[in-house]
Amino acid sequence: MQKIVIVMVLFALLSGTPGVWANPVPEQDFVVMEEVVVTATRFERETQKVPAKVTIIDRQDIDKSGAHRVPDVLRNLGGIQVRDMSGNRINQALDMGGFGEGSQHRVAVLVNGRRINPIDLSNVRWSTISLDMVERIEVMHGGNAVLYGDNAMGGVINIITRRPQHVVQADVEGMAGSFDTISTRASVGMGRETLGLLMGANYFKSHGYRDRSAVDSLGFFSRVEAGLTQNTLAHLEMDANYAYYELPGPLTRAQMQDDRRQAVNKDDDAKDQNITLSLGLESFLTQYGIFDTQVSYHHQDSENNMQSFFSFVDYDVQTWGFTPKYLLDSPLGKLDNRFTMGLDLYRTDYQASVEGWMANDLDHSKRTLSGYLQNELEIVDNLVLNLGARYQATRYTLKGKGVDFLGQSFRESKTISDSQWAWNAGLAYSFQKNSKVFARAYQAFRYPLVDEYIRLADGKIFTDLKHETQQGYEAGVRWDISGKLLVELRGFMFKVDDEIVWSGDFMTGRNKNLRETEHKGADLDLNYKVLDQVKLFGSAGYTRARIIAGKYKNTNIPMVPEWKTHAGIELGRFSGLLFRVQTNYVGKRYYGDDFSNTRKKMSAYNTWDAYLSYEYRRLELFAHAMNIFGEKYSDYGYVMEDWMTGQDVFSYYPQPKQEYMIGVRYRF
Repeated sequence: MQKIVIVMVLFALLSGTPGVWANPVPEQDFVVMEEVVVTATRFERETQKVPAKVTIIDRQDIDKSGAHRVPDVLRNLGGIQVRDMSGNRINQALDMGGFGEGSQHRVAVLVNGRRINPIDLSNVRWSTISLDMVERIEVMHGGNAVLYGDNAMGGVINIITRRPQHVVQADVEGMAGSFDTISTRASVGMGRETLGLLMGANYFKSHGYRDRSAVDSLGFFSRVEAGLTQNTLAHLEMDANYAYYELPGPLTRAQMQDDRRQAVNKDDDAKDQNITLSLGLESFLTQYGIFDTQVSYHHQDSENNMQSFFSFVDYDVQTWGFTPKYLLDSPLGKLDNRFTMGLDLYRTDYQASVEGWMANDLDHSKRTLSGYLQNELEIVDNLVLNLGARYQATRYTLKGKGVDFLGQSFRESKTISDSQWAWNAGLAYSFQKNSKVFARAYQAFRYPLVDEYIRLADGKIFTDLKHETQQGYEAGVRWDISGKLLVELRGFMFKVDDEIVWSGDFMTGRNKNLRETEHKGADLDLNYKVLDQVKLFGSAGYTRARIIAGKYKNTNIPMVPEWKTHAGIELGRFSGLLFRVQTNYVGKRYYGDDFSNTRKKMSAYNTWDAYLSYEYRRLELFAHAMNIFGEKYSDYGYVMEDWMTGQDVFSYYPQPKQEYMIGVRYRF
């Protein structure tokens, strides 16, 4: 916490006084021709020229969602399932493509192109991303390892933050609601000539739906931009975050029936402290292209206090990144052509100290060096051929020493080196404005996380664990009909060799590779503008994920629902009023760890949400109601056999029933 306070104070002192920023930067003339996206090419590109389904969620959509965290915004997309373990929006995971329990490690998550996926089994630290500083969220469905490497199998989430503007601007927001929840946000931006500054802070506190599910977080974000020359722009980003959260633990069926809000882990909690610095330089080399480079540093200091398991872990993780890239947008003969190339270098040092019924010290490192090329050639009018390839070399150093669960001393040290190619080939044809049909094939991959190689109970390192490889195909259409109806449809199929899953119990189990799995399905998103102030929207996702070889051949992957849908209506604004209501459905799925599919499925659930907003000039009052009818459901559910009785034991992580929030937002 002290580090974050010190950084905030230093940055505030360095940022100067408002008078320095009194002269605004002259606004440049521009015309918005087409919707553009960064994620699909790592540079801005019109969406209709990208051979993939790309969804853009803008600032207006974020505000109307009533969301606290990025995953809350993504729940409404047909191709994404969001799971929350504790119901307090800290331990949230995304599933794209039907990977089940470990799905969050098959989605690449970036902030302004900078990777934030952890190298261990923990989830993405969503609390480090201040939602009020987000300008838009870009979602690319399907594998994209060529541009983003490891993890990008189910999809890519790129969170684009706000940038300084040419005028002084500020906004504040406050919310309060169920479970003694309080949330505040504030930001200020200013600019003059060749210099701009944007800063924001946020605070969130809640007792949580369940006992012992409280969360308390504080965050700060800043960005400075400076025009060094007419064609060179530099930026410095800094964000810091502190989060404390409690871990109530899973409930059995009997406990759920008795009191679904109770906690079984009376003293379990965790703390996260994160600091990130990023320095970037973008140079426009006139007819010779664009050169962009970014150097980043991230430090995570965490504590996991699992009193219920008599296990206490301190983590210290430091990651350095260097990601130069180059774009040349120049004709190839008479054909429009765009060429992209780049390098991704990441170094992560991971240390963990484990105390309690075991005493272990872990010292791991992961080094990756990747190079990629991508070319986009418009072979005829409005038909773009996209070809790309990446080569990634990865090196792990895994060290551990301590005392295992039997009281025996151990010392392990292993080095693992591996490499992998990825590629993609796709076509996109734009048959009218903001519309396209596309098809593509690709290969992607995922390397094991550092603690997937290890059994914590005795420190043993399993070097025979293989990395995952994916071969996929997909096709789809985006059709903007007269600016009234937008239809986005995608069908996909991919196979994964050596998908990694946990097998066995904590003491004797380990992570193993499944021989082959198959994932196929489709997702549909619809937006229909009935009238200027009446909009219908909806989405549907169908996924069938199966194991097609090996021990569990012809069984479904646990925790993957075949169907997920949502639909709603938005009315307004009428005299400043806007009303939005929607229903959300998640279908049946097998319990976690039930790879044999011998137990009955978890129940489907259906929730209803509503959002009401009143806007008067720069003031906005709003209210958000979630799960209005009090549906009882759990995002996570597991089954295991009791080793003493041989009976199945089911465990659940119940989610909140009705939840209400009211708030006020003012823009200066």
